[in-house]
Amino acid sequence: MIDDNQDPIKSLREEIEKNPDNFDAHKQLAYELTMSKDFDEAIKEFNKALKIKPDDAEVHFGLGNVYAMTLDYDDAIRHFQETIKINPMHPEAHYLLGYCYILTNHADDAFKEFNEAIYINPRYADAHDGLGIVYKFKGKYGDAIREFREALDIEPGSDIIHYHLGRTLLLNGLPDDAIDELKEAIRLNPRLVDAYNRIGNAYRIKGMPDEAAHIYDEAIKLDPDNPQLHYNKAKALEMKCSLNEAILEYQRVIRRNPDDPLAHSMLGDILGIQGSLDEAIDEFRKSLSIDPNSAEVHSRLGRALEAKGEIEEAIKEYREAIRLEEDFPEAHNNLGRALFVKGEFDKGISELRKAIDLDSGYLEARDNLATALYRAGKINELLGLLEYTAKMFPDHAEAHNRLAIIYSMLERYGESLKELKEVVRICPDNPQARYNLALMYEQLNSPDEAIRELREAIKLKPGYLEAHYDLGLLYVYLERIDDAVKEFKECIRLLPLYAKAHDKLGVCYFKKGMYADAAKEFRQAIDIDPGMVKAHFNLGVTLATTGDMESGLMELSEALRIDPDFEEAREKMEEIRGKIGAT
Repeated sequence: MIDDNQDPIKSLREEIEKNPDNFDAHKQLAYELTMSKDFDEAIKEFNKALKIKPDDAEVHFGLGNVYAMTLDYDDAIRHFQETIKINPMHPEAHYLLGYCYILTNHADDAFKEFNEAIYINPRYADAHDGLGIVYKFKGKYGDAIREFREALDIEPGSDIIHYHLGRTLLLNGLPDDAIDELKEAIRLNPRLVDAYNRIGNAYRIKGMPDEAAHIYDEAIKLDPDNPQLHYNKAKALEMKCSLNEAILEYQRVIRRNPDDPLAHSMLGDILGIQGSLDEAIDEFRKSLSIDPNSAEVHSRLGRALEAKGEIEEAIKEYREAIRLEEDFPEAHNNLGRALFVKGEFDKGISELRKAIDLDSGYLEARDNLATALYRAGKINELLGLLEYTAKMFPDHAEAHNRLAIIYSMLERYGESLKELKEVVRICPDNPQARYNLALMYEQLNSPDEAIRELREAIKLKPGYLEAHYDLGLLYVYLERIDDAVKEFKECIRLLPLYAKAHDKLGVCYFKKGMYADAAKEFRQAIDIDPGMVKAHFNLGVTLATTGDMESGLMELSEALRIDPDFEEAREKMEEIRGKIGAT
């Protein structure tokens, strides 16, 4: 008999000393050693028990459990399989075998074992949780969410299941629901650090960097040496444009661990954004001194060097990135752009095509290739690229916008209009998109539609000078002179030295018979831009209209001096001279 008041491990050892073949004592001692985390001794005792009874399911199960806790998953799997061979209706063995399969990236085997556990015990919460993890691993988020909710119906107080559900909801694009579940996980377990981290990530997705930074701070209090928390807080600070604070976060990580290559490279990224290129380059080089085989950091270093104008050095880094990782689309994109800048057009285009071949959805590479083809004068290839990109990525505004420009160059205005409408569909609140669409409506002689889009552009950007000016021109075209006057006056309010607006306001006053006001505006335009031919012409006509023929001829003569091919000015001068001769 074992004395309950004695240390159980000591008592069991004494029992085994008396009877080395006592199976139950070896088995119980192994469990006691497992609970006290003396795993090596526990394994020895389980194996001694197996020598006595090789087919005992619970001993195999216990041994599998110890191997799983010591991360020896191969041996754990072997003993859980043995448990199931002896007792196929052992739900815990199926569950833990599934768990080991997940950790060794055998998702299909894990799926089978979790389902077996649920078949034996439909209310086995951990098995439903495990099945949810497999579904999440396979990207089947809806099925995963269903299993996690099933697990919580059985065991609502499980912090880890709430955590798993929250993570999956976030992956499924439901940040608000994710935050609710992760907060519940924290309520149940206030020290569940990664739940805080995931809430911070959800806030970043929602565009709430202040809230994200705050929750990362809460996590950092619990785990100050966790670099990922500092990285994520820095990203939230970047979203707030608090770049100096973000730099401090990366520097904190580096102070704790100067040999953290990721911290150096991420610090380099922010310094590059700030325009501190020398410091950024220094951080990237420090990162590479620790991990010289990071293709991504070589590529980032290349971008910093390129931004500094050191194209040859940048190209070396991009080539090194490709040597390390041949199928790295970003490096091919960067190399292609740099080669093109250097003037090696065909080589640059070739690299950009490689980037797209590796990642057909790499829109930056597509945009860079479009620029390269345009500058190389390869319009037919460019048109094909843009048409394909716009078709395959219908919400990529830049492709539609560039396609509109090419169609316009080719005088295919109807197709250009269609593409500009697509840009507005994608970016309805972009004033430039509205303005571009208005210009195309003008080109197609649709003034009412053009006016509508210009007004919308001004509503989105009240100080939009060009839109006010073009709107004024349209009003003049439609003989809505009072409306035109308002627009040109607004242009002058926004930019008092806007010569063209003064000239057009003068035209409006002339049409209204307000000749003195018209002459004043034309003179204003000439004072700002003495070489403005139309202003001299308009002033000359206005002066002649008011009877000051000589002054009118002088202004028309100046217009002809500036532009000898200005036939309308020549004709007007002849007309005025005729009138002078007739008097």
